[in-house]
Amino acid sequence: MNLLKNKVDFVIEGAETEKILKYSSENGIEINNLKKDGYKLYGSIPAKDYKKLKNPKRKYGFKIKMTKKHGYYFFIKKNNIKLGFVF
Repeated sequence: MNLLKNKVDFVIEGAETEKILKYSSENGIEINNLKKDGYKLYGSIPAKDYKKLKNPKRKYGFKIKMTKKHGYYFFIKKNNIKLGFVF
């Protein structure tokens, strides 16, 4: 996976998970690697779009949980690397 693209793997739990797919297609949210297992929906989404899923979460009563984070931003944050300029 490319480190420059920040992605979040997630799990959505709920009775009608198809509504979240409809909402994401209407709002231009790109969901990759979709897998459905009963009442759970697994997928991957760009990190900038993860917060956009909070509104339908409240509206339709889903539980959204991050399972894994990928990308440069999360690598820097995890390892507490300080970046700066030297003059």
